[in-house]
Amino acid sequence: MKSQHAPASGASHTAQHSAQTKGATYKELHGKKIAKSQEMSKAMKSQHAPASGASHTAQHSAQTKGATYKQLHGKQIAKSKEMSKVMKSQHAPASGASHTAQHSAQVKGATYEQLHGKSIAKSKEMNKAMKSQRAPASGASHTAQHAAQTKGATYKELHGTKLAKENELHKNASGDISVRSIQKKEIAIKKKDKEMANNSGDIPLSYLKDRDKMIREKDKEMANNSGDIPLRDLHKKQIAIKQKNKEIANNSGDIPLSYLKDRSKMIRQKDKEMSRYEGDIPVNDLLKRESERRKKDKVNANFTGDISVKTIQNREKSQRKKGKEMANWTGDIQLQKMKKGMHPSAAYRLGLTKQSKSSRDKLRKRMLKKNSKKKKYINPIDKKKEKKPEYDKNEAQIWN
Repeated sequence: MKSQHAPASGASHTAQHSAQTKGATYKELHGKKIAKSQEMSKAMKSQHAPASGASHTAQHSAQTKGATYKQLHGKQIAKSKEMSKVMKSQHAPASGASHTAQHSAQVKGATYEQLHGKSIAKSKEMNKAMKSQRAPASGASHTAQHAAQTKGATYKELHGTKLAKENELHKNASGDISVRSIQKKEIAIKKKDKEMANNSGDIPLSYLKDRDKMIREKDKEMANNSGDIPLRDLHKKQIAIKQKNKEIANNSGDIPLSYLKDRSKMIRQKDKEMSRYEGDIPVNDLLKRESERRKKDKVNANFTGDISVKTIQNREKSQRKKGKEMANWTGDIQLQKMKKGMHPSAAYRLGLTKQSKSSRDKLRKRMLKKNSKKKKYINPIDKKKEKKPEYDKNEAQIWN
């Protein structure tokens, strides 16, 4: 699509269009389109006029109930597929050449009318045919003619064939989306596609040209740049590297050859000594050690122990007796019960026999509460100690 709409030699399509439409009003530019759309809307309104007492939406929903999108718009889908095939076959590129390269070679120096002559002629013929079909009779408007024809006729009489076809299509259809909403959606999508196809962007052409020029100049500078290091320094560096490599290749080390020979001779002698070495322990000592180990093993194997069977039996018997006594043990602590008239402090002695601190605390609180109600018992805390009689140091002088 972009290659078809490529501008003629050196001029963009936007620049041409702005030159043609300068000073013209919207009505002058799009007069034919406005008239065509008005006629189409009038025709649609007259065709879709609702029957007496029934709204168009209610009728349409009754007709399209249960019909699929494919059944409703089968003809439109087939027509669009055929058009796309024709467009593809027309715009198919030749073997081994890209579509853009071919088109740029064909349209070089051609005007817009030469490039799109067939499409312009075709659109003009279509407009004439539409106008001739929708042209009203001499002296009478299209609306007045239609009103005279349909006067007194029912909706079913006017659109009988159409209703029959729609009923057949809508028998097996399903869905709650009305056809009108789908048509509106399609129209909106087409408008959006047109806007996107005709959009030339918000970047000015002069800026793009300047940027391309600057990129080309930069590439040239980079291609011709030989660096900022002089050639003499590079040659000196290469000579120094070669000399260093020669020195490394001819270097034989700083260890003398006589030292290496002596070292290898000493290593061979050490290896010979190690291979002939038999150890510093005599063979007789090894044999004696082995015979002693065998004797000791025999003694350990035949050892039956130094504890008699009777002592083991007596020990087990005493353990059984002790266990029986422990199982039947009832204890040696006598519990003292609190008798009538006893002092409250006896409760603390009872508390010694309890198992836990919490139970002792409960017992103590209970006894204190009980004794606080009966005032005849004196709390041992409230008892006051009797004071010893005090004697005056100067008492002897009084009696004399």
